[in-house]
Amino acid sequence: MRIVRFGAKFLALSVGLILVVSVFAVVPAAQAAQTPPPWTCGFLNGLEPANPPAQLHAGHIDIFGTQLVAVGDHIDWNQNSNLTIRLYLQSLKWLEPLLTSGTPDDLALAQSFIEQWAADNPADAPADPYGWTEHAVGLRATTLACMREVVGSQVWLDTIIAQHVSWLADDHHYAGAWNHGLTEDVGLVGAACSIDDLTGIAHGQARAQASVAVVVDAQGLVNEQAVRYQNYVFQILIGLRYALLACSPTELPTVFNRVDLMPAVTAQMVQPDGSFCALGDTDGTPSDSDRSPMDYVTSFGTVGTPPLTRYGVYPGGFAFAHSGWGLTRDFGSEDLLTLRFGPGRIIHGHNDHTSITTFGRGQPLLVDSGFGGYDSGAMRDYLRSAQAHNMTVVPGLTYRWAQTTTLVAQRITSVDETFVVSDSPYSGVSRRRTVFASHDVPVTVVVDHSSSTTTRTFNQLWHISPNFSVKATSAYGVRYLSKSGGTSLSVSAIPWPGRTRARISTTSGQTNPYQGWVAAHSVMVPAPVTTFASVGRSQQQVMLSISSRPGAKISWTMKPFGRSVNQLRVRIDGRTITLNISASGWITRL
Repeated sequence: MRIVRFGAKFLALSVGLILVVSVFAVVPAAQAAQTPPPWTCGFLNGLEPANPPAQLHAGHIDIFGTQLVAVGDHIDWNQNSNLTIRLYLQSLKWLEPLLTSGTPDDLALAQSFIEQWAADNPADAPADPYGWTEHAVGLRATTLACMREVVGSQVWLDTIIAQHVSWLADDHHYAGAWNHGLTEDVGLVGAACSIDDLTGIAHGQARAQASVAVVVDAQGLVNEQAVRYQNYVFQILIGLRYALLACSPTELPTVFNRVDLMPAVTAQMVQPDGSFCALGDTDGTPSDSDRSPMDYVTSFGTVGTPPLTRYGVYPGGFAFAHSGWGLTRDFGSEDLLTLRFGPGRIIHGHNDHTSITTFGRGQPLLVDSGFGGYDSGAMRDYLRSAQAHNMTVVPGLTYRWAQTTTLVAQRITSVDETFVVSDSPYSGVSRRRTVFASHDVPVTVVVDHSSSTTTRTFNQLWHISPNFSVKATSAYGVRYLSKSGGTSLSVSAIPWPGRTRARISTTSGQTNPYQGWVAAHSVMVPAPVTTFASVGRSQQQVMLSISSRPGAKISWTMKPFGRSVNQLRVRIDGRTITLNISASGWITRL
């Protein structure tokens, strides 16, 4: 026997509002054979469309485009070495179409697969040890709970589920406060609920309550330092909240109210072309976009309500500044600036503190090098490194990835924004960066002040979208032209008065060491990188980036203006923007 809640709360969840209208009823477990609840089949499962029952009967399993084989009902659990493929093969999520179909033949095949998995993968001697890691166990527990919901109580199945509940309830197996741990919580609550284990449910709720308080801050930002995981953790927490509301006899902890803040944060992380900002371990486009304001940004402004502000600044380490949300110009032609700072790198973050990216004229301009998969190796190391991001690096010194980067100051107006960040990512070296972006005149200015206890080389790196190629070079920078021919992007090193002009170089597709690559859908693509290099015990470097139509008339001047201010004046097709830059790097628009 188990407690089941019915009521309006499930409908309320679909719009992110919890209305707890509960009626408690005692229902025999045998009556549970019905449509599986959302924390079981379908939970974090993007494999269903590629694995229809007929294909599984034919012995073909598709894991995100990788074809695996089952001979009869026998599976070689070690037929692929990729970590993601191994995880999802062991999760058994791919067999859920057999469960949602519910025909006798499909259920018999599902049972055969599960029983074979159990025979081949005992916890103490599994065919693939990766199958008994926290993420795989949490996901698999939801599939087993789904089977239980469909077929009811069966000794063989309840035995396997009980083993998973026991494993997941052991805190020595708990991954902690991030998406793997939360997935374990869903698996524990869902599996325990399916076999009426109230102790397992209570333990899962208590552990999840503590983890959610760490994973999601008071603004709704996730701690994993990667844009894609903001969206992914939201999906986990929606499933977890469903499971707790349905299975737990106690009220939902108030910390779960933070889940309702998450879509507004995620919306800020979407570029005007509908794709995620590629920060941290991120690629692809958003999913689960029916909640406001995600519905608005993923429909390019045709559905729903826009975010309340054009910007989002989060102490957890991100700033996003959009020019707008398609209200005064086409949605896809809006601009975007991103900036990274905050706590040292953890989980799915990269060594990208102080790095910026820009989007304009319908495409990425200054870019992050992206995410190419989880398999370890030289390319994975490069994509996570400081050298793969738009920042000042110091060759020969080890980047201290645990250092915090502080947001020192910010100013946001209706048409531009200024941010100042500072840190000490190398021993004996301090950095201070001021970032200014204008959305009425397409100008981005970065002022870097770095200092060292000894003479060093300071390389200011600018990664350009692979959709651009070099059009022209000069003593002050590089001008790029988009491959479509519709956009010009200039990146200029403006000498600080009294300083030696930076040495300028550009590379693409370098392999020793790696430099000039962007990951696109797990494929590495050569992309240009411009470096402004200076040598000394300090660096004062101004970078000016302008996106415009090809052939635009562009000019700039930088002159002293008083005792401690330099004035930068930029003209683009007759439009002028004037900026005063103080000795500390603060930028004031006149």
